[in-house]
Amino acid sequence: MVVRGLKAVLKRTMPGKLVRSRAFTAFQCVDKSTGRATGKKLSGVTRRLEEHVWSGASVVIPTDASKPRATSGGFRRGKLIDAQVTRMVNTYSAKARGEMRMMRLTRMCFLALQHHRLEPLIAQRVVVDARRGIATACDVVCHRKTDNAIVIVELKTGYACDRSSGILGAGRKALKMKSPLSTAKDSIVHRHLAQLAVTHALFCSEEGTLEEVKALGVSNIEGAVLYVCETYGSELFALTDWWKRRQMRLLDAISP
Repeated sequence: MVVRGLKAVLKRTMPGKLVRSRAFTAFQCVDKSTGRATGKKLSGVTRRLEEHVWSGASVVIPTDASKPRATSGGFRRGKLIDAQVTRMVNTYSAKARGEMRMMRLTRMCFLALQHHRLEPLIAQRVVVDARRGIATACDVVCHRKTDNAIVIVELKTGYACDRSSGILGAGRKALKMKSPLSTAKDSIVHRHLAQLAVTHALFCSEEGTLEEVKALGVSNIEGAVLYVCETYGSELFALTDWWKRRQMRLLDAISP
């Protein structure tokens, strides 16, 4: 059973919003007195990582050729799955979700979370660093009963490939990431772990949120990248201490 009041705290203390308008789509901080987005537009984390930390090489994600095009993944389908997962997590209880119709890959996402003992609390929970001018959203924030921990999940659907293989450059030489991750090979999973490391660091910088969460008996904040794909099922990569030790330097590297 999820700790009582935990979901409400995570929702109430969210420090930013993703604002969509005709003029722009961007993250902004929230004025606590009004609940409205305000202030300057904040830079998204993924683009900053692409510009300053990843090797710069482009990656072609192979799809499952044995399946019809409609079920082979892709950016558009990934956005549809993300939107449906978000709506299901933020609107319905676990019991209600079990009785509802949803896309097959969405169902697989919830089964994968269940398999890894992760109970979804809130999806697309925004985290910000106003001083550095960056922001992003936690794909899914979960509670893990086995160690009473909050787990920030970077959820990735599709990626029917070897996510751990290094990305190759000229002469088929394995590429490395840039500082402060220069000892790590550039790979799909490392790119996603870098995203998660930043997201986890921003969440852990919310002192007020952590105090309220700790008052509920939860003090352990972990992270994981979870891949879900029709070809290979699910695979989870935990955010290890190696990534956590580099979080602050990573934030500095991507700051505008």
